[in-house]
Order: sequence, then C-alpha cells, then structure tokens
Amino acid sequence: MEASPKPRRARRGPPKPIAHGHVFHKGPLEVPHLGPRRVSVYLPPGYDQEPTRTYPVAYMLDGQNTFGDEGSFAGGWRMHLLLDRLHARKRTVPIVVAIHHGGVHRIDEMSPWRSGRGGGKADHFFDWVAGWLHGEVTSGLRVRRGPEHTLIGGASEFGRTRAKDFAFGF
Repeated sequence: MEASPKPRRARRGPPKPIAHGHVFHKGPLEVPHLGPRRVSVYLPPGYDQEPTRTYPVAYMLDGQNTFGDEGSFAGGWRMHLLLDRLHARKRTVPIVVAIHHGGVHRIDEMSPWRSGRGGGKADHFFDWVAGWLHGEVTSGLRVRRGPEHTLIGGASEFGRTRAKDFAFGF
C-alpha cells in the first residue's frame, strides 16, 4: 500500500506583502582592453534602513539577464524576486553585482584561450572585476569581506571562464 502525499495547507486570505530590494544600473563603465560595460546592482530590502548591517556579495558574470529580460533570448532570471522572497523568510540575502557581457566581444572576454571564434582576453576581464570593480563595490557598499562572503556565478559564457582566477587577492 502506497502512502498518499501529504495534503497542502490551504492559504488563508491574500498573500502577505513582502519587502522589495532595489536594483540600479551603472555604466557604461570602461573595461581596459575590452570596452564599455553596464553593471546592475541589487541591494536587499532594508539596506537603507540598517546602516550598520553588512551583506555577502555575489558577482554574476555574463549577467545582463540576472534581473530582467534584457539581453536574454529565453527570458531573464528575475533573481531580485527570488531574493526578496528569501528575505521575507528571514534568510541572509546578498548584494548582487550583475556584470553585463561585452556584446560582440563576449567570447573574447569570457574565454581564457584563443580559438577560431576569438577569445583569450579573460585575464583582462578578471583583472578589471577583481581589481577595479571589486574595489568599488567594497568601498561603496556595505559588503562582508573575504572569500567566505563572496560568490561568483554566471550564465552561459561564464562556464568558459577560469573562475579560479577570480580570487580577489585572498
């Protein structure tokens, strides 16, 4: 005899409203040897109301569709909505820095080696992210420092990169 699945509890009334974080855009920012780039930043709910609180940070590479459909052929991730829901459940939510790709030069900057399609410029990209951009984020936003508070992720072409090179000098 098979056990029947546990019935779901019926929701009582309308869903509870949740606090929302804030997404803002910077750029275009000049990336040496690669050209300009946009960056989108998510600040968790309550960021402005809690001036002493610090947050982990997540860098999303090839991240132009992290928050919306822009730059996506299949739709955006809408990560901000997920993070808002996690915050409502009292989970720690990071500041997210989504770095848009370089357009037609995307393969060049995300590949550490040269191939018939281009590539070989990932070191320039990582130098900029781990150097200038990370410096701007840590000096301008309240992020926790250290590798245990830093996440590196991304989509698509990010998989071609050498994430180990993104060590922020730790």
